[in-house]
Amino acid sequence: MNSPYIQRHSKSIAQVAKEGPGQGEIEGVLVVESNRMTLVGIAQSGPAGPRLFFHPGMAPSRIRRAGQGRKDHMLEAMGVARGDQVLDCTLGLGSDAIVAAWAVGLSGKVVGIESSPAVAEIVRAGLREYDRADPDTTAAMRRIEVVCAEHLMHLMSCPDRSYDVVYFDPMFREPVRPSPGIAGLRRWACHARLSGNAVREATRVARRRVVIKDRNDGSELDRLGVTMRLGGRGSRVEYGVIRLAYEAQCQ
Repeated sequence: MNSPYIQRHSKSIAQVAKEGPGQGEIEGVLVVESNRMTLVGIAQSGPAGPRLFFHPGMAPSRIRRAGQGRKDHMLEAMGVARGDQVLDCTLGLGSDAIVAAWAVGLSGKVVGIESSPAVAEIVRAGLREYDRADPDTTAAMRRIEVVCAEHLMHLMSCPDRSYDVVYFDPMFREPVRPSPGIAGLRRWACHARLSGNAVREATRVARRRVVIKDRNDGSELDRLGVTMRLGGRGSRVEYGVIRLAYEAQCQ
């Protein structure tokens, strides 16, 4: 990250922000602590909004259930197996990527794209250092590669058919459930709608499937022309699936 480093000592976060260059223009302070990084938003009056730090979210419980043979709708939509390669174009805090990394195993590969440099740094460090999860989740976290980039530009740089699955989980306009972790992420996340150009590039890059997550009462899948949907009864989300002609050749 191209950001100044300021030793905090006993100073408050508001004082640290005032010492930074471009006073009044600082949006946030990335606090490096002994056991984690925390991103603190800054307003004129000082720290503002929920703080953002890494946590695997629902990934451990999802991995546990999937390991017991119970259905995970995202993995069903992806259709992944051991050894597959997955590109997560909207990494966020990485919960979905962790589950995908568990599913593809040691011989597989998961790359996560995150457009915010601060979020990417927090998640990269968290995936590498978080030590309060079970062994399966921890091993999956350590295998994820984080790339800080805008997902369309990254997709355009990828060779044809270079991943088995390309995945999108755009930031919902309204969260499906209250979550402190997501509340902290919303300020820094990209809120732009998923573009048709990104979906087209994804269908070039993917060998088998492009998967797009949406609210079950959302309109994004209709807007993008995705007709195949997967989701559980009573689920608040659904997954649009674009199956590519190349998928049959991979089976």
